[in-house]
Amino acid sequence: MVVILRNVVSRYLVFAGCVWLLLVQAVVAQQAPPAADPAAAAPAATDPAAAPAAENAVETKADAPAESGGQIRSKIEYALPVISKDDEKALRSKLQVPITRFLKAIAPTNAEKAVGEEFARFQVDRLTMTEYRPDAYIKVIEPARRSAEGPLTTPAAKAILLKAMTDRCVELLAQNPPHHPDVQLNAVILMTSMNAATPANKTPVPYVTSYKSIIGLLDNTALPLQCRITAARGLGRMAQDSVVGVANGDLTSVQRNEITVALAKTLVASDSAGDDEGKQWFRSRVAEALGDCGLAFDVNGSSAPIDALMLIASNPKESLRVRATAMRAATRTAWNAQTNVHLITFETVKLVVEIGNANNAAVAANATAEAAAKKAIADAKAKDPMSPAAKATVPPPSGLPASLRWANIETYFCFQPMTATQATQKFGLLNQVARPGLIQQAPLVTSAYEVIKPVINHVQDKDKAAKPVAIPNVTLAAVDAWLKANPPANRMVTPVSPQPLP
Repeated sequence: MVVILRNVVSRYLVFAGCVWLLLVQAVVAQQAPPAADPAAAAPAATDPAAAPAAENAVETKADAPAESGGQIRSKIEYALPVISKDDEKALRSKLQVPITRFLKAIAPTNAEKAVGEEFARFQVDRLTMTEYRPDAYIKVIEPARRSAEGPLTTPAAKAILLKAMTDRCVELLAQNPPHHPDVQLNAVILMTSMNAATPANKTPVPYVTSYKSIIGLLDNTALPLQCRITAARGLGRMAQDSVVGVANGDLTSVQRNEITVALAKTLVASDSAGDDEGKQWFRSRVAEALGDCGLAFDVNGSSAPIDALMLIASNPKESLRVRATAMRAATRTAWNAQTNVHLITFETVKLVVEIGNANNAAVAANATAEAAAKKAIADAKAKDPMSPAAKATVPPPSGLPASLRWANIETYFCFQPMTATQATQKFGLLNQVARPGLIQQAPLVTSAYEVIKPVINHVQDKDKAAKPVAIPNVTLAAVDAWLKANPPANRMVTPVSPQPLP
């Protein structure tokens, strides 16, 4: 059974990436109403003194028809592009020679620094150009990053460019009226994808100096939700991939704590609540980023990080996908000897049961739909054998919901991590109990793992079948029996938790 589960890890990585892309598209569709693009972008003057006038211009109903279906939303106003095609051409020509010298400068002069900052601003401002919106990542974001991260760019020039691009992104995102949601999202993507170092054949080291600016985006409810989701992912990337000793890529313990505290607060904030797909995905990404930070307690000894994760993970009204993601994140944080391993293990097993019941409910729904389709065809044949309805075929059964499959595999990773490196970092319940003071909980965790494996294996293995199959009652009964035999003595996640779990 373990072999089956380990074989799905690579499939999980592909699945996770695909789900991320699909759900970001869904969130964009939900959160960004159609807006009116300008019939012709008003060119911004190359003279920096004239730029504010262009930045305060807006796209409105009077400018052009809406982007989607000809529908006009007269109340939506977006700032016009900061630069035009002619401006872009002029700036390229102006900066071509001096920027080459700047990129090679070991100790840039004030004049060279000014050139670098103007170039960085130009690179970011290209995001606002209407013609680049559909392919902004390839045509704007990647070129901007390459200019700063290229092998011939000196460390001093790189630091100037990365900071100037970050500052300009923040300016664009703070503008009122705002830029088009696509522009805002691309600005956040640029901010969160910058690298302090790109070593060969290794994970790029994120540019962590911008962490405060990205924290500011996390709770900015004026931004489209997809921007806040991307900000959460960016903070998680900083926490996970920062490297000690790398200039602008070394996340200190104080900085990591600031990120952790911000994420924990956001996860349980009232603004983060909601049953729509976007809010669920937002909470998932915030929880995942909190797990990437790896702190169960903040520097003041508060257990707010792990308390926030467990509050979400144990909430029966929360979606299974979000709960499973939060539970896995909780098992990736650094526990101490007072952490209530018994409670966390118990809640994880409860979650597995709920996922199993959801699997069986989906199977039953498939069977009901199939029976209804067969009856409808039979009734149609009895009435008129030659009618189109009588000649219809029963549709194939639908597979398990993607969110259910996600939740199922996440609960496995609550016990067993994805890699050997993660095991040495004590990720997962089976490895957490190797920490000092927790070894006495190992038998409980092992017994829980053995009882939930058949459920997880069934959901994962049978999902590949053409027709999902219900989990046998005897399998779920064994898990129920474990729960009845192993209730936790108390529901405090840690001794310093402000209150027990509901």
